[in-house]
Amino acid sequence: MTAPVPIEVALNDPMLLGRRFGDGSSWKTWFAVLKAAYGRPLSKSERAAFDRVAGGRRPPRRKVRELICVASRRAGKGSIAGAVAAYEAMLVHHALAPGEKGVVACLSPTTAQAAIVRDYALGVFSSSPILSREIADTTVEEIRLRNGVVITTLAADYRSLRGRTLLLAILDEAAFLHAETGKGSDIELARALLPGLATTGGMLIVLSSPYARSGLLFERHRDFFGRDDDDVLVVAGASELFNPTLDPKMLAAARATDPQGALSEWGGLFREDSGALFDEETIEAAVDRSRPLELPPLPGVDYRMAIDASGGAAGGDVYAASIAHREGEAVVIDVVRGVAGKFDPVRLTRDFAALALITSTAAPPSVICDELPAVTVPNFRSK
Repeated sequence: MTAPVPIEVALNDPMLLGRRFGDGSSWKTWFAVLKAAYGRPLSKSERAAFDRVAGGRRPPRRKVRELICVASRRAGKGSIAGAVAAYEAMLVHHALAPGEKGVVACLSPTTAQAAIVRDYALGVFSSSPILSREIADTTVEEIRLRNGVVITTLAADYRSLRGRTLLLAILDEAAFLHAETGKGSDIELARALLPGLATTGGMLIVLSSPYARSGLLFERHRDFFGRDDDDVLVVAGASELFNPTLDPKMLAAARATDPQGALSEWGGLFREDSGALFDEETIEAAVDRSRPLELPPLPGVDYRMAIDASGGAAGGDVYAASIAHREGEAVVIDVVRGVAGKFDPVRLTRDFAALALITSTAAPPSVICDELPAVTVPNFRSK
Protein backbone atom coordinates (compact mmCIF):
# COMPACT_ATOMS: atom_id res chain seq x y z
CA MET A 1 0.00 0.00 0.00
CA THR A 2 1.39 3.40 -0.95
CA ALA A 3 0.21 6.93 -0.36
CA PRO A 4 0.95 8.93 -3.53
CA VAL A 5 -0.31 12.07 -1.79
CA PRO A 6 1.30 12.65 1.64
CA ILE A 7 -1.19 13.47 4.37
CA GLU A 8 0.17 16.98 4.93
CA VAL A 9 -0.13 17.81 1.22
CA ALA A 10 -3.73 16.61 1.13
CA LEU A 11 -4.65 18.59 4.25
CA ASN A 12 -3.27 21.83 2.87
CA ASP A 13 -4.38 21.52 -0.78
CA PRO A 14 -7.72 23.32 -1.35
CA MET A 15 -8.35 21.05 -4.31
CA LEU A 16 -8.23 18.02 -2.00
CA LEU A 17 -8.92 18.27 1.76
CA GLY A 18 -7.68 21.75 2.49
CA ARG A 19 -10.76 23.83 1.70
CA ARG A 20 -12.39 22.39 4.80
CA PHE A 21 -9.65 23.83 7.04
CA GLY A 22 -9.17 27.35 5.70
CA ASP A 23 -5.58 28.51 6.09
CA GLY A 24 -4.96 25.70 8.58
CA SER A 25 -3.70 28.01 11.33
CA SER A 26 -6.17 26.76 13.93
CA TRP A 27 -5.53 23.12 13.02
CA LYS A 28 -1.77 23.04 13.61
CA THR A 29 -1.92 20.55 16.48
CA TRP A 30 -4.17 18.15 14.60
CA PHE A 31 -2.06 18.40 11.44
CA ALA A 32 1.10 17.66 13.46
CA VAL A 33 -0.58 14.66 15.11
CA LEU A 34 -1.72 13.24 11.75
CA LYS A 35 1.70 13.72 10.19
CA ALA A 36 3.25 11.90 13.13
CA ALA A 37 0.66 9.10 12.90
CA TYR A 38 1.59 8.54 9.26
CA GLY A 39 5.30 8.53 10.06
CA ARG A 40 5.98 11.82 8.26
CA PRO A 41 8.85 14.05 9.46
CA LEU A 42 7.80 17.09 11.50
CA SER A 43 9.05 20.63 11.18
CA LYS A 44 10.30 22.46 14.27
CA SER A 45 6.95 24.17 14.85
CA GLU A 46 5.04 20.94 14.19
CA ARG A 47 7.24 19.09 16.67
CA ALA A 48 6.46 21.74 19.29
CA ALA A 49 2.71 21.30 18.65
CA PHE A 50 3.07 17.52 18.79
CA ASP A 51 5.02 17.66 22.05
CA ARG A 52 2.24 19.60 23.77
CA VAL A 53 -0.15 16.65 23.44
CA ALA A 54 2.14 13.61 23.21
CA GLY A 55 3.44 13.34 26.77
CA GLY A 56 7.12 13.67 25.96
CA ARG A 57 7.45 10.74 23.54
CA ARG A 58 9.20 10.95 20.18
CA PRO A 59 7.14 10.89 16.98
CA PRO A 60 6.61 7.42 15.45
CA ARG A 61 9.02 6.39 12.74
CA ARG A 62 6.33 4.80 10.54
CA LYS A 63 2.57 4.76 10.10
CA VAL A 64 1.02 3.56 13.34
CA ARG A 65 -1.56 0.80 13.71
CA GLU A 66 -3.51 2.75 16.32
CA LEU A 67 -4.03 6.45 16.82
CA ILE A 68 -5.74 7.23 20.13
CA CYS A 69 -6.87 10.83 20.61
CA VAL A 70 -8.11 11.81 24.07
CA ALA A 71 -9.56 15.21 23.30
CA SER A 72 -12.48 16.92 24.98
CA ARG A 73 -15.50 18.73 23.58
CA ARG A 74 -15.26 21.06 20.57
CA ALA A 75 -11.70 19.97 19.90
CA GLY A 76 -12.42 19.26 16.22
CA LYS A 77 -12.46 15.47 16.41
CA GLY A 78 -15.30 15.05 13.90
CA SER A 79 -13.73 17.22 11.22
CA ILE A 80 -10.42 15.43 11.52
CA ALA A 81 -12.11 12.01 11.42
CA GLY A 82 -13.98 12.98 8.26
CA ALA A 83 -10.78 14.22 6.61
CA VAL A 84 -8.86 11.04 7.39
CA ALA A 85 -11.79 8.92 6.16
CA ALA A 86 -11.73 10.78 2.84
CA TYR A 87 -7.94 10.56 2.64
CA GLU A 88 -7.78 6.80 3.17
CA ALA A 89 -10.72 6.17 0.85
CA MET A 90 -9.42 8.19 -2.10
CA LEU A 91 -5.81 9.26 -1.75
CA VAL A 92 -4.18 6.05 -0.48
CA HIS A 93 -3.78 3.18 -2.91
CA HIS A 94 -5.18 -0.08 -1.56
CA ALA A 95 -4.51 -3.33 -3.42
CA LEU A 96 -8.03 -4.78 -3.53
CA ALA A 97 -8.87 -7.99 -5.34
CA PRO A 98 -11.33 -7.78 -8.26
CA GLY A 99 -14.81 -7.37 -6.80
CA GLU A 100 -13.47 -6.79 -3.30
CA LYS A 101 -15.04 -3.85 -1.47
CA GLY A 102 -12.77 -1.81 0.76
CA VAL A 103 -14.52 -0.37 3.80
CA VAL A 104 -13.81 2.75 5.81
CA ALA A 105 -15.86 2.09 8.93
CA CYS A 106 -17.25 4.80 11.21
CA LEU A 107 -18.42 3.45 14.57
CA SER A 108 -19.96 5.14 17.61
CA PRO A 109 -22.15 4.18 20.56
CA THR A 110 -25.13 4.65 18.19
CA THR A 111 -25.39 4.51 14.40
CA ALA A 112 -26.89 8.01 14.45
CA GLN A 113 -23.75 9.29 16.16
CA ALA A 114 -21.52 7.34 13.76
CA ALA A 115 -23.31 9.08 10.90
CA ILE A 116 -21.81 12.37 12.13
CA VAL A 117 -18.34 11.21 11.01
CA ARG A 118 -19.83 10.02 7.72
CA ASP A 119 -21.38 13.47 7.25
CA TYR A 120 -18.07 15.17 7.96
CA ALA A 121 -16.45 12.96 5.30
CA LEU A 122 -19.19 13.84 2.82
CA GLY A 123 -18.55 17.50 3.57
CA VAL A 124 -14.88 17.02 2.73
CA PHE A 125 -15.76 15.37 -0.58
CA SER A 126 -18.33 18.03 -1.44
CA SER A 127 -15.89 20.87 -0.80
CA SER A 128 -13.19 19.35 -3.05
CA PRO A 129 -13.40 20.03 -6.80
CA ILE A 130 -11.49 16.80 -7.42
CA LEU A 131 -12.89 14.40 -4.84
CA SER A 132 -16.52 15.40 -5.36
CA ARG A 133 -16.40 13.84 -8.84
CA GLU A 134 -15.45 10.46 -7.34
CA ILE A 135 -18.73 9.91 -5.48
CA ALA A 136 -20.77 7.19 -7.16
CA ASP A 137 -23.73 7.24 -4.77
CA THR A 138 -24.73 8.18 -1.25
CA THR A 139 -27.24 6.82 1.24
CA VAL A 140 -28.03 7.74 4.83
CA GLU A 141 -25.39 5.20 5.89
CA GLU A 142 -22.83 5.09 3.06
CA ILE A 143 -20.69 7.08 0.66
CA ARG A 144 -19.95 4.81 -2.30
CA LEU A 145 -16.95 5.80 -4.39
CA ARG A 146 -16.07 5.01 -7.98
CA ASN A 147 -12.92 3.17 -6.89
CA GLY A 148 -15.00 0.56 -5.03
CA VAL A 149 -14.37 1.90 -1.54
CA VAL A 150 -17.31 2.53 0.78
CA ILE A 151 -17.36 4.88 3.75
CA THR A 152 -20.03 3.47 6.00
CA THR A 153 -21.53 3.75 9.46
CA LEU A 154 -21.66 0.52 11.42
CA ALA A 155 -23.24 -0.50 14.67
CA ALA A 156 -20.69 -0.83 17.45
CA ASP A 157 -21.20 -4.58 17.73
CA TYR A 158 -18.02 -6.64 17.46
CA ARG A 159 -19.93 -9.64 16.07
CA SER A 160 -21.01 -7.73 12.94
CA LEU A 161 -17.52 -6.62 11.89
CA ARG A 162 -15.86 -9.85 10.85
CA GLY A 163 -15.31 -10.64 7.18
CA ARG A 164 -15.01 -7.03 5.99
CA THR A 165 -11.94 -5.65 4.23
CA LEU A 166 -11.23 -2.72 6.53
CA LEU A 167 -9.04 0.08 5.21
CA LEU A 168 -9.64 2.35 8.21
CA ALA A 169 -11.78 2.14 11.33
CA ILE A 170 -12.80 5.24 13.25
CA LEU A 171 -14.19 4.61 16.72
CA ASP A 172 -15.82 7.82 17.87
CA GLU A 173 -16.51 8.62 21.54
CA ALA A 174 -15.17 5.26 22.68
CA ALA A 175 -15.32 6.22 26.36
CA PHE A 176 -19.09 6.49 26.14
CA LEU A 177 -19.39 3.26 24.18
CA HIS A 178 -17.84 1.60 27.23
CA ALA A 179 -20.23 3.41 29.56
CA GLU A 180 -23.44 2.91 27.57
CA THR A 181 -23.23 -0.53 25.97
CA GLY A 182 -21.62 -2.61 28.72
CA LYS A 183 -18.23 -3.13 30.25
CA GLY A 184 -15.75 -4.74 27.89
CA SER A 185 -17.72 -4.02 24.71
CA ASP A 186 -15.30 -1.33 23.57
CA ILE A 187 -12.31 -3.63 24.12
CA GLU A 188 -14.04 -6.48 22.27
CA LEU A 189 -14.77 -4.06 19.42
CA ALA A 190 -11.09 -3.19 19.07
CA ARG A 191 -10.20 -6.89 19.14
CA ALA A 192 -12.63 -7.51 16.27
CA LEU A 193 -11.37 -4.56 14.22
CA LEU A 194 -7.59 -4.95 14.48
CA PRO A 195 -7.24 -8.29 12.59
CA GLY A 196 -9.26 -6.92 9.66
CA LEU A 197 -7.08 -3.82 9.57
CA ALA A 198 -3.87 -5.86 9.78
CA THR A 199 -4.44 -7.44 6.36
CA THR A 200 -4.64 -4.02 4.67
CA GLY A 201 -2.21 -2.05 6.82
CA GLY A 202 -5.16 0.03 7.96
CA MET A 203 -5.29 2.21 11.03
CA LEU A 204 -7.62 2.13 14.00
CA ILE A 205 -8.42 5.69 15.09
CA VAL A 206 -10.06 6.14 18.48
CA LEU A 207 -11.37 9.65 19.13
CA SER A 208 -13.11 10.45 22.38
CA SER A 209 -13.59 12.83 25.20
CA PRO A 210 -12.28 11.17 28.37
CA TYR A 211 -14.74 9.81 30.90
CA ALA A 212 -14.36 6.98 33.42
CA ARG A 213 -11.00 5.54 34.41
CA SER A 214 -11.71 2.21 32.75
CA GLY A 215 -12.27 0.80 29.27
CA LEU A 216 -10.36 0.89 25.99
CA LEU A 217 -9.63 4.62 25.90
CA PHE A 218 -8.38 4.74 29.48
CA GLU A 219 -6.29 1.57 29.12
CA ARG A 220 -4.60 2.75 25.93
CA HIS A 221 -3.87 6.10 27.55
CA ARG A 222 -2.54 4.43 30.69
CA ASP A 223 -0.31 2.02 28.76
CA PHE A 224 0.92 4.14 25.83
CA PHE A 225 0.66 7.87 26.57
CA GLY A 226 4.17 9.32 26.60
CA ARG A 227 5.67 5.97 25.58
CA ASP A 228 7.85 5.63 22.47
CA ASP A 229 6.04 3.12 20.29
CA ASP A 230 5.90 2.91 16.50
CA ASP A 231 2.62 1.00 16.48
CA VAL A 232 0.48 3.00 18.91
CA LEU A 233 0.32 6.78 19.24
CA VAL A 234 -1.72 8.29 22.07
CA VAL A 235 -2.25 12.03 22.27
CA ALA A 236 -4.23 13.87 24.92
CA GLY A 237 -4.96 17.40 25.95
CA ALA A 238 -7.43 20.10 26.81
CA SER A 239 -9.86 21.26 24.14
CA GLU A 240 -8.03 24.54 23.54
CA LEU A 241 -4.77 22.73 22.74
CA PHE A 242 -6.47 21.15 19.76
CA ASN A 243 -8.80 24.06 18.98
CA PRO A 244 -7.27 27.45 19.91
CA THR A 245 -10.35 29.30 18.59
CA LEU A 246 -12.38 28.37 21.68
CA ASP A 247 -13.41 31.35 23.83
CA PRO A 248 -11.24 31.48 26.98
CA LYS A 249 -14.06 33.17 28.93
CA MET A 250 -16.45 30.36 28.07
CA LEU A 251 -13.90 27.77 29.17
CA ALA A 252 -13.21 29.62 32.43
CA ALA A 253 -16.93 29.84 33.18
CA ALA A 254 -17.42 26.12 32.51
CA ARG A 255 -14.55 25.24 34.82
CA ALA A 256 -15.83 27.51 37.57
CA THR A 257 -19.38 26.13 37.34
CA ASP A 258 -18.45 22.42 37.40
CA PRO A 259 -14.76 21.93 38.19
CA GLN A 260 -14.94 18.13 38.33
CA GLY A 261 -17.01 17.75 35.17
CA ALA A 262 -14.83 20.26 33.30
CA LEU A 263 -11.81 18.00 33.77
CA SER A 264 -13.24 15.63 31.17
CA GLU A 265 -15.60 17.97 29.30
CA TRP A 266 -12.88 20.51 28.50
CA GLY A 267 -9.64 19.52 30.23
CA GLY A 268 -8.77 16.24 28.52
CA LEU A 269 -8.57 14.37 31.85
CA PHE A 270 -10.35 11.25 33.02
CA ARG A 271 -12.92 11.72 35.75
CA GLU A 272 -12.19 10.55 39.27
CA ASP A 273 -15.90 10.39 40.17
CA SER A 274 -16.99 7.99 37.42
CA GLY A 275 -14.75 5.06 38.20
CA ALA A 276 -15.14 2.07 40.44
CA LEU A 277 -14.97 1.83 44.23
CA PHE A 278 -11.18 2.24 44.22
CA ASP A 279 -9.20 4.69 42.12
CA GLU A 280 -6.64 3.50 39.59
CA GLU A 281 -3.63 4.35 41.76
CA THR A 282 -4.95 2.25 44.65
CA ILE A 283 -5.62 -0.70 42.38
CA GLU A 284 -2.21 -0.48 40.70
CA ALA A 285 -0.47 -0.38 44.08
CA ALA A 286 -2.17 -3.66 45.02
CA VAL A 287 -1.21 -5.53 41.82
CA ASP A 288 1.75 -7.92 41.79
CA ARG A 289 2.58 -8.16 38.09
CA SER A 290 5.42 -10.62 38.68
CA ARG A 291 3.07 -13.49 39.72
CA PRO A 292 1.06 -15.77 37.41
CA LEU A 293 -2.43 -14.63 36.48
CA GLU A 294 -3.93 -17.53 38.45
CA LEU A 295 -2.57 -19.32 41.52
CA PRO A 296 -3.18 -23.03 42.20
CA PRO A 297 -5.03 -24.13 45.37
CA LEU A 298 -2.86 -24.95 48.38
CA PRO A 299 -3.62 -27.56 51.08
CA GLY A 300 -4.94 -26.21 54.35
CA VAL A 301 -5.85 -22.77 52.99
CA ASP A 302 -9.35 -21.39 53.55
CA TYR A 303 -10.54 -20.04 50.20
CA ARG A 304 -13.53 -17.79 49.54
CA MET A 305 -15.33 -17.46 46.22
CA ALA A 306 -17.31 -14.38 45.22
CA ILE A 307 -19.79 -14.40 42.34
CA ASP A 308 -21.27 -11.45 40.44
CA ALA A 309 -23.75 -13.06 38.06
CA SER A 310 -25.47 -11.69 34.98
CA GLY A 311 -28.16 -13.02 32.67
CA GLY A 312 -26.05 -13.53 29.55
CA ALA A 313 -27.79 -10.98 27.33
CA ALA A 314 -25.82 -9.38 24.52
CA GLY A 315 -24.31 -6.12 25.73
CA GLY A 316 -25.06 -6.98 29.36
CA ASP A 317 -22.83 -7.03 32.40
CA VAL A 318 -19.89 -9.36 32.83
CA TYR A 319 -20.59 -12.59 34.74
CA ALA A 320 -17.55 -12.72 37.02
CA ALA A 321 -16.10 -14.98 39.68
CA SER A 322 -13.10 -14.60 41.95
CA ILE A 323 -11.34 -16.81 44.49
CA ALA A 324 -9.30 -15.33 47.34
CA HIS A 325 -7.58 -16.21 50.59
CA ARG A 326 -6.15 -14.26 53.50
CA GLU A 327 -2.45 -13.96 54.31
CA GLY A 328 -2.17 -12.10 57.60
CA GLU A 329 -3.77 -8.69 57.11
CA ALA A 330 -3.67 -8.97 53.30
CA VAL A 331 -6.20 -10.60 50.99
CA VAL A 332 -4.73 -12.40 47.96
CA ILE A 333 -6.90 -12.74 44.84
CA ASP A 334 -5.94 -16.13 43.42
CA VAL A 335 -8.30 -16.29 40.45
CA VAL A 336 -10.48 -13.79 38.56
CA ARG A 337 -12.54 -14.92 35.59
CA GLY A 338 -15.35 -13.22 33.72
CA VAL A 339 -17.43 -13.65 30.59
CA ALA A 340 -19.11 -10.82 28.65
CA GLY A 341 -21.53 -10.79 25.76
CA LYS A 342 -24.17 -13.41 25.08
CA PHE A 343 -23.76 -16.71 26.93
CA ASP A 344 -25.72 -19.43 28.72
CA PRO A 345 -25.80 -18.34 32.39
CA VAL A 346 -26.79 -21.81 33.64
CA ARG A 347 -23.85 -23.47 31.91
CA LEU A 348 -21.47 -20.77 33.11
CA THR A 349 -22.77 -21.18 36.66
CA ARG A 350 -21.94 -24.90 36.46
CA ASP A 351 -18.44 -24.03 35.16
CA PHE A 352 -17.79 -21.66 38.04
CA ALA A 353 -19.18 -24.19 40.50
CA ALA A 354 -16.76 -26.79 39.10
CA LEU A 355 -13.92 -24.29 39.57
CA ALA A 356 -14.94 -23.88 43.21
CA LEU A 357 -15.04 -27.65 43.71
CA ILE A 358 -11.49 -27.95 42.37
CA THR A 359 -10.43 -25.39 44.95
CA SER A 360 -12.32 -27.30 47.64
CA THR A 361 -9.91 -30.23 47.29
CA ALA A 362 -7.49 -28.02 49.19
CA ALA A 363 -10.09 -26.79 51.70
CA PRO A 364 -13.91 -26.59 51.73
CA PRO A 365 -14.63 -23.21 50.10
CA SER A 366 -17.00 -20.55 51.33
CA VAL A 367 -19.17 -18.87 48.75
CA ILE A 368 -20.60 -15.39 48.72
CA CYS A 369 -23.30 -15.26 46.04
CA ASP A 370 -24.65 -12.08 44.47
CA GLU A 371 -27.59 -12.74 42.15
CA LEU A 372 -26.41 -16.32 41.57
CA PRO A 373 -28.96 -18.48 39.69
CA ALA A 374 -30.22 -21.45 41.72
CA VAL A 375 -27.79 -24.35 41.61
CA THR A 376 -27.09 -27.20 44.05
CA VAL A 377 -23.42 -27.59 44.91
CA PRO A 378 -22.13 -29.69 47.84
CA ASN A 379 -20.13 -27.95 50.60
CA PHE A 380 -21.22 -24.45 49.50
CA ARG A 381 -22.46 -21.90 52.00
CA SER A 382 -24.38 -19.07 50.33
CA LYS A 383 -25.20 -15.70 51.80
